[in-house]
Amino acid sequence: AAGDISLRVGEGYHGSAGNITIFSGMTHGKPSRRGSKPIPTNGGLVTIKTGYSAETNSGDFIVNTADAGKKGESGHVQMSTGISTDGEAGYVKMLTGSSENDSGGHIEMSVGSGKGVLGGDIVLYAGESTSDIGVGGRVRLFGGTGSSSSRKEGGKGGIIQIVGGKAYGENKMT
Repeated sequence: AAGDISLRVGEGYHGSAGNITIFSGMTHGKPSRRGSKPIPTNGGLVTIKTGYSAETNSGDFIVNTADAGKKGESGHVQMSTGISTDGEAGYVKMLTGSSENDSGGHIEMSVGSGKGVLGGDIVLYAGESTSDIGVGGRVRLFGGTGSSSSRKEGGKGGIIQIVGGKAYGENKMT
């Protein structure tokens, strides 16, 4: 087996535990050109990639927060992009891989269960435009493309289903 790298902050008994922070490099230079080639002045990139296997599965990438203590909430997971002045702000993109002989990877988002009065929500908001002639962002859902040209069973596009939750009690909330 290949070697491991482990980063860990020690334990404490009073106050908050220690943090791990990773920053990439920053630049103060202005974009310029070397002949006809532009010289970029982007900030540093952070890349985390799992390991490759020549015979079986590549490594998993798992991000978890720890369970909560007796009287707290478990930690949050947040992904956000920075603010931009003149260009578009960055985007968040989630992609799965393709497969030559099987299905592409799935994207699944689900909310955990709890004993609260209401279940947890999934909320999607499109972007706001504050321009005088602006139009707010769109929420678009597309079923998958069935790109096989076979006349027998191929070429059917994927379905979009929206289904309400099941009600097991007598109170029919709408």
